[in-house]
Amino acid sequence: MKPLRLIIVLVINTLVSNSTSGQVNEVMSNNTLTGVQKVEMPEVGKPMPNFILDNIKHYKIDKASLNDFRGKWLIIDFWMTTCVPCIKSFPKIDSFQRKFQNQIQFMLVGVPHKGLDGIENLYEGLRVKQNLILPIAFDSTLYKVWGPFSVPHIYIIDPNGTLVSITDGRDMSISKLQELVNNKKPTFFIESDNKSVYAKDRENIEIDSSTLFQSKLSKFTEGRFFIQPIDYQLNYSIEKRNGYKSNGIALQFLYNLAYFGKHYWTRRDSLYTKVYRQPIFELKDQSVFNWSDKTIHGLYNYIVTLPSSKVTKEYLMNWIRQDLSRYFGYAASIEKRKMPVWLLIAKPGAIEKLKSKGGTPNTSDKSGAGGAGGVTLTNTPGVTLILILERYLNQMILTPFFDEANLNYNIDIKIDALMSDIEAVRKNLKEFDLDIVKGEREMEVLVIKDK
Repeated sequence: MKPLRLIIVLVINTLVSNSTSGQVNEVMSNNTLTGVQKVEMPEVGKPMPNFILDNIKHYKIDKASLNDFRGKWLIIDFWMTTCVPCIKSFPKIDSFQRKFQNQIQFMLVGVPHKGLDGIENLYEGLRVKQNLILPIAFDSTLYKVWGPFSVPHIYIIDPNGTLVSITDGRDMSISKLQELVNNKKPTFFIESDNKSVYAKDRENIEIDSSTLFQSKLSKFTEGRFFIQPIDYQLNYSIEKRNGYKSNGIALQFLYNLAYFGKHYWTRRDSLYTKVYRQPIFELKDQSVFNWSDKTIHGLYNYIVTLPSSKVTKEYLMNWIRQDLSRYFGYAASIEKRKMPVWLLIAKPGAIEKLKSKGGTPNTSDKSGAGGAGGVTLTNTPGVTLILILERYLNQMILTPFFDEANLNYNIDIKIDALMSDIEAVRKNLKEFDLDIVKGEREMEVLVIKDK
């Protein structure tokens, strides 16, 4: 197959999102870092700037500086209550800590987000439910001064205090950590330390103003993910362009763009109840569609540039379809099929248990005190429960979730469970005569076939 010429810049949301952006570039007015006078920014390959972590829990001391960790590898992992991928990674990180407890010290740093409290209660609940041994510092000073662009944001520091990598942890594994402690210098997915890399990514794919037509498809190997709907890039002032671009997009989502104008859609989108987010593959070999944003496999950069007179959403979608057909040679069409879905169902009498008794409306998830470790809803619209379940359960990432319990009224409910554990959640829901079950719905779906 001859390579098509194209370009892409993209931000996958872990996918459909793997990180949570934050407004984190504020600098302390006195330019000090908990007693360290001149703020130095971390730089890979150089000694890590000294720091002090306050309010450490589940560690041998409650306050520590960089020097306290010398002699061991140190991995600092920033997270927020709003970052679901961060929270879902805790069991994996905990397994790493148990495996390498004599060689590596992991340290979570919990950062309150926009004044939301409850992060300590959230972690404590998760620690008990998941039997975590990870120490944690509840200290936002480092985060504010160093200004990471997103979370999870991880610094890997060697036993001598040198920063060897900044990553989001997506490709961290037992084998790579073993190489690390054996001084074999493994590589980790590169995470930018500030917005300059994002700006550089944009510069690298800008097209010469004399270009009239261009499309290019290339493998994504590094850089910042960026994926947005076609409408966004045609109309939003910062990203407005004569065409479309995306970085780090999986092929199935590029097909979604070509046929639906966006790679992914949520419950708030009109497509959610009508169009299935996952294509059907009727191919002898569908390996080209295999992808992982953890190992950076099966991801692409794509760009198309057109004369301004031809730049419409419909024209762009048609152009991308033709590019995909020329490059991969598959036939694709939208069909109506019965597709697997998740359903929230209710037994007779559920309304008596759920309907709110009144009181001040409150959702513990909003404060961070519940969230991944459980939620309490008081006099809250029933749709809030649907949104929370969809947020934490991996089963809902690509499979739609429908409310057949008809929770169109305010409810009172408490779920004391790890929200990413569907069986634990179902056990709690059954106390209110609710359940999550598999079902089928006729929906439009993109079918990709061999020609």
